[in-house]
Amino acid sequence: MPIQRYRTFWPRFWVGFIDGLIFLPIAYLLDKVIASETSDWINFSSDVLYGIVSFAYSIVLHWRYGKTIGKMVTHVTVLRNDTETSINLRQSFLRDSPWIGLTMVGWAIAAVAIGTGSSSGLILVLGKLFQWCSFAWFLVEIVTMLTNDKRRAVHDYIADTVVVRDS
Repeated sequence: MPIQRYRTFWPRFWVGFIDGLIFLPIAYLLDKVIASETSDWINFSSDVLYGIVSFAYSIVLHWRYGKTIGKMVTHVTVLRNDTETSINLRQSFLRDSPWIGLTMVGWAIAAVAIGTGSSSGLILVLGKLFQWCSFAWFLVEIVTMLTNDKRRAVHDYIADTVVVRDS
């Protein structure tokens, strides 16, 4: 297969923006629903609901079609690395598992902070550490993608997948 098939950095870059635009109405509606609420638990619940919906979007669409709407627009598809055939549900979940894990850690920190009514130094430090870990993961993903012939990011190695340009 020609190496051009794996040159997917820029399409993948734009996928994030396109999929983000798709979620703008959902974020707007959730914001309007909770705008009059002052409860931290309601705000937290809204964030969790948004996270679950966004992960379901990614996992289900990758599993069923090999791509999200953003990938459809940019003409790239997620395939099995070894056979370049459709991925299964397990692989689709594994692709998102690092972000799911990081998000759940963030939710746990937020829940502890809300539950204890605390903005203590430890909670703030944990929150900042979580933000730095998330940013570091993002950078590792990009560096990994840019340093191998198939442009596979870490989550592609975890799930044994590859992103290719549509034929």
